[in-house]
Amino acid sequence: MYRLLAVACILIFILGLPGLNGYRYFQYLNTENGYCESEGLERIPVGKNWFSDKYCELIVCTSRYRHIEGCRDAWNPRARFNGLNCTLVKGEGFYPDCCPYYKCEKGAPVVVVYKTTNRTEEEIRT
Repeated sequence: MYRLLAVACILIFILGLPGLNGYRYFQYLNTENGYCESEGLERIPVGKNWFSDKYCELIVCTSRYRHIEGCRDAWNPRARFNGLNCTLVKGEGFYPDCCPYYKCEKGAPVVVVYKTTNRTEEEIRT
């Protein structure tokens, strides 16, 4: 019984790790007209995705819900306080590639990158 509980806890932890890349939330909406609509946001057809360039978010419209995923705060005390020459850079493209990350001077260690990225360590350093 304890083994089953331990395995369940480990699986929950492992499966929950992707959520650490940023924030996620769900918003209940009336989608009877076939769209996710709310003031200040794009009108998205049910079953479609939309990328917010302004907030670097992925917005998924499903029947009765809007799912929103965004970047985690890129805060790195070691890059700020240990004298590393790192600069916070805005990523390019759609979420998650638009999330900010630290770009460090050549020779400085890459300390933390808070997003899933297709960039190699060498590309981040240069």
